Amino acid sequence: MTFKDLLNEDMNRVGCTLSELSRASGLSAAVLSRYRSGEREPRLGSRQLSELLKGLDSLEKEAGLSDRSEQRHKNYEQSLVTKRLLLSSHLSKMLEIVPVSIKELSIALNYDASYLSRIRSGKRNPQDPELFARNLSQFITRIADTAQIDKLMALCGCTDESSLVNDLSVWLVEKDQTHSSSMDHFLKNLDNFDLNEFIASIKFTDQDLLSADGPPAPSGTYYGLERMRQAELDFFRNVLVSDSTDPVFMCNSMPIEKMAEDPAFIRRWISLIAACLQKGIHFNVVHDVGRPFEEMMLGLESWIPLYMTGQITPWYLPGTERSIFRQSLYVSGAAVLRGECVISHSDHGMYELHTEEEWIRYGKTRAQDILISARPLMKIFTSENREEFLDYMYPTVPLSGNRFIHSASLPICSLTRDILVPYLQENGLPEKTISEIENYRRRELLNIHNILKKNSVIFEIPEYTDEQFDEQPPSLFLSPLMKQLRIPYTKELYQKHLQLTLEFAETNPGLTLIINPDFSFRNLAIHGQEDYHAVVIKNRSPEICFVITHPNMVQALNHYTAPIIA
Repeated sequence: MTFKDLLNEDMNRVGCTLSELSRASGLSAAVLSRYRSGEREPRLGSRQLSELLKGLDSLEKEAGLSDRSEQRHKNYEQSLVTKRLLLSSHLSKMLEIVPVSIKELSIALNYDASYLSRIRSGKRNPQDPELFARNLSQFITRIADTAQIDKLMALCGCTDESSLVNDLSVWLVEKDQTHSSSMDHFLKNLDNFDLNEFIASIKFTDQDLLSADGPPAPSGTYYGLERMRQAELDFFRNVLVSDSTDPVFMCNSMPIEKMAEDPAFIRRWISLIAACLQKGIHFNVVHDVGRPFEEMMLGLESWIPLYMTGQITPWYLPGTERSIFRQSLYVSGAAVLRGECVISHSDHGMYELHTEEEWIRYGKTRAQDILISARPLMKIFTSENREEFLDYMYPTVPLSGNRFIHSASLPICSLTRDILVPYLQENGLPEKTISEIENYRRRELLNIHNILKKNSVIFEIPEYTDEQFDEQPPSLFLSPLMKQLRIPYTKELYQKHLQLTLEFAETNPGLTLIINPDFSFRNLAIHGQEDYHAVVIKNRSPEICFVITHPNMVQALNHYTAPIIA
């Protein structure tokens, strides 16, 4: 439900006029009229929003109606959070299909360029999001070519080109109800991933393909989509059967969507790479982060589970220009695989597999040249370097930038020592471990207070039904310690902690708490810091933290909005 719909519903419920609400809230009738029509919206965390809610609460009380203040505050905040984050994220997706510079948009929409940049980054919301979305959609559809129009229709679920402007306008600011979006799909797969199960599965999958027996594939040329899939499998098969344990280098800017349409190919591709990892081979993977959003997430979905082995180093090339001509280069101690295609006709592409020593020497030299120019795509922290993770995170506290946190559990900072320590003792934890957990809680509390001095924090937590709680009780959020500590809540403790969290949010105005009944991640937390980094923390099988700093990926994860039911 939109902000204006919520306001109109509340005014009808309490039976008040604009002048009565103006008197109760201290806001002018003109401002309230704009809120009611949808022409304007207050900013999240602003004085205007606070005064409006206080006014509605008091009128509700005067009318003798049941108290809905708590739910009202949540609904209004959720409507503003969802719209702001979705507009930014959806705008970026639209501009990936129809590339337009901020300067061109500034001229076409009559907006200041710097203000448009802040809208795209999610820092600001236009005064009238719906009008902005419609004007933007009209401009984009006017300059788009036929192929781009088709992609825009697919993006917003439009089935009739005559309604594209309207459908795009709604999609830009309305909540996306699709649970199978690329980001949701990626995070759910990561949430459910179990490293032990994955390692076990490759022992029994495609034994003929994974066997180290048999001859390697010879040098050759592979034309067309089906043969290109085979070329990738032959390359990794050669790595597996070879005596060489040299690192594998991979750099690929070729489209992957059509390649990935065959599930059997993806399964074999991942199984072969996993088998190479079992062999002890390290991978240097240079990701093409300039891909369209859907392709980027598809690539991450394939790779991040493999990063959990600790044997893959991810890289990216800064400042690379997008072009219609794409290439790939895979290098190992056993073979070199080179590929090329035209972006719009990737199924007409070609791969060359070379096993000659001269080609391998050339491939290694070129791979090294590329790595010299590459930058780390993300930092990966496991239990072996957990202290490095905490040492990295704490210096980021005083840095500017609002925070966006999606967690499968409650924030440890809102729990008090007199409740936490006895509960840890009841669970039989050693005093040394209890001391470490209590020190972590105190540090987190200090950090959140320091962050809130200058910045805001949006914290999203799940709402568990009794059945969900009984089936899989949530645990204390201790994953950043990476000590394999799984301490489930009792219902009594969870309710106490939840109440403390609600009180903590009320006494810290910069903290917005969202309780989402549809939040489906049990083993993940996402910590985003505006314009700086996004941290994905997995709390079991294995406990691991990914710190992502590339701007495109930071924006994608920081602007992720899990489904919310108003």
